[in-house]
Amino acid sequence: MILTRWFHGTSDFDTVRALRTAVFVEEQGMPAELEFDEFDDMSMHVVVYDGREPAGTGRLYYDGSMFRIGRICVLKEKRGQRLGDMLVRLLLDRALNVNAPAIRIYARPELTEFYGKFGFAVCGEPFMENGVAEVVRMEARAADVRFPRACQGE
Repeated sequence: MILTRWFHGTSDFDTVRALRTAVFVEEQGMPAELEFDEFDDMSMHVVVYDGREPAGTGRLYYDGSMFRIGRICVLKEKRGQRLGDMLVRLLLDRALNVNAPAIRIYARPELTEFYGKFGFAVCGEPFMENGVAEVVRMEARAADVRFPRACQGE
């Protein structure tokens, strides 16, 4: 059974921290001091559970000019169950429910097609984020956000 739970700010942050550390720091080599930032305190974080086990997380926040989603990750052993798709849908739904006029995400270039199916469009060329990972800025106006039909086997 898949369950979800929302957290605000850094209260009850241990689960979010553990998931992001496992994926971004240990698996992908992001320095821990760059992974956790000032936006965590102002974010709405969602955690997806596979039964009682945390499987993935993502966050939504307003950076002063734009609503942003990010830090979306799923544990390696939990991938292939469409949990990343579920996380994006949950974050977009929350953004639209707080009347975000547009949403921004910084994505690895190989994920632009995945985010594109939700209405995100590439805005500019890829660049190095924090000197660690290549990303590309993508944005979707609220009116352009799509929730595509889920297909078996994706």
